[in-house]
Amino acid sequence: MTKRRTGTFRLLCQSYKEVGTIPGIFFALSWLLWLVPVSSGVRWAIVAPVFFLFCLLSLTLLNAVWLAQSESRYVSPGVIKGKPPVGGGGCVAVCLLEASVFLRLGSLVTLFVREGDDEVFLGRGRIDHVQENGILQMFLYEVAPGQEEVITRVVENNREVLGKLLVVPGGSAPFVASQGT
Repeated sequence: MTKRRTGTFRLLCQSYKEVGTIPGIFFALSWLLWLVPVSSGVRWAIVAPVFFLFCLLSLTLLNAVWLAQSESRYVSPGVIKGKPPVGGGGCVAVCLLEASVFLRLGSLVTLFVREGDDEVFLGRGRIDHVQENGILQMFLYEVAPGQEEVITRVVENNREVLGKLLVVPGGSAPFVASQGT
């Protein structure tokens, strides 16, 4: 499943939920200091809650930055469905992909299949259509030698195989560019 980008407010709320429990202990201690009179000139009743709020805000913002950075990493769009091509044009298979911010109309893609810890080259294609809801249509133009059986199972919508596919941006421009548009 593709990760969805979140807004800044939602990211901060999520970060606060993750960080909020740790500083909660400091918050409880700061309220205890509020109740205990201190004979020194420092008003702990003011300093402790301000310090707590500063720590909570700092940790929340740092965690939000980490969440935003980890969210921006490439996540391969899942293959929703495979089908045989309609017409010629050198296309071997057509795949519907989940929406992805990293792929757009005309993007060259390389398709791999996961086999254990390895990723085996399956073929190359191009994004030829983007629907309004972001679903991508990929035309597969080149299949690696010996991988025809896997492509057959993709076209037959074998869920096990579809779940193992990895779509990576990039491909060989001379091959795909030579195909009809």
